[in-house]
Amino acid sequence: IGRTFQRLQVFTRMTVRQNLQVAAEAVGGGGGVVRGLLSRRGSADGDVTATVDGALERLGLGWCANRLAGDLPTGVLRLVELGRALCAAPQILLLDEPVSGLDATETNHLRAVIDELAAQGIGVLLVEHDVGFVLAVAETIYVLDFGRLIASGRPDEIEADPAVRAAYLGSTFAAEITVRVLDGVDLSVPEGGVAVLLGPNGAGKTTTLRVIAGLLPAWEGRILFDGGRLDGCRPYEVSRRGVILVPEGRGVFPALSVRENLEIASRAKAGAGRSDRRQAVDDVLDVFPRLGERLTQAAGTLSGGEQQMLALARGLLARPRLLVIDELSLGLAPQIVEQLFATVAELKARRQTVLLVEQYVTHALHVADVSQLYLGEPASQPSSSR
Repeated sequence: IGRTFQRLQVFTRMTVRQNLQVAAEAVGGGGGVVRGLLSRRGSADGDVTATVDGALERLGLGWCANRLAGDLPTGVLRLVELGRALCAAPQILLLDEPVSGLDATETNHLRAVIDELAAQGIGVLLVEHDVGFVLAVAETIYVLDFGRLIASGRPDEIEADPAVRAAYLGSTFAAEITVRVLDGVDLSVPEGGVAVLLGPNGAGKTTTLRVIAGLLPAWEGRILFDGGRLDGCRPYEVSRRGVILVPEGRGVFPALSVRENLEIASRAKAGAGRSDRRQAVDDVLDVFPRLGERLTQAAGTLSGGEQQMLALARGLLARPRLLVIDELSLGLAPQIVEQLFATVAELKARRQTVLLVEQYVTHALHVADVSQLYLGEPASQPSSSR
């Protein structure tokens, strides 16, 4: 059995090849990398090398085999983790949230890889919340709703199941079925502070943010901001009012350079002249100095943490009165998560108002002025996190 993890578990200070060698050697009782870590010497034997080379070729990782894993984007690291699992010669692969943090292109590539592995006789059991991905890649689906099995069957049967639609497909099928995704959500965000919305997967956290940003309609209730109502506003109107969403999955232009990504975002602020835009870019580079070292690099080649920094920088360039961040830590290594939450703490010190959805509870509560737990129905009233 081989497995991957919801939160990336790679050796960031080792190369891609070395990450795979560790797994290949474990099957054979230890070898070059293990000896090398202990004695600063050692190389893989022929069988291990063949296994690693085969996994690198199968997953298209040959181009980065000798690069440090910590320097690579999240989408590539998902493949590195998968390659490490394959090097253990599994008959069954357990994949936990494999498309977490991936963009559409990376998700499609991973789907093709999983299809190929299944065709070669490797069994795959995956846990995933991307319904479209699951319907496209799976032969049999088991659906859980808060720990209860509510359906099982072929993808077409699952897609047509009313209980599944109500629990998971939501607004995608709004024209065919009425689903109340949010009920009784009541929260407030203190000006100049950080509010955190907590809750398990599927509770409606992302939906709440999308409603605030105008991307989804609110059937009833009110969204008040600066004395006016946001419910009923279109996304561009919400943005002009000063509410900026940094979406789950980062949302950068991967083919453009870091500088181009920032320049495009700087133009979103109405009425800003060239000198103002240049100053705004300089300001966000003060917050994220690492981006200043990578201005000419294509955004799609940045590490996952650097892409999240770029997404935050793009949001800040709009000079938001409220910065809304969805899953800051999604798919990132713990040390990168700590750096990003340090940035949130710095923004808080600058009196930037932030609404944050996050599953990394300890870090989130550390920076929060107000927190609320949402379980798909009202679970508690807003309360101090300290």
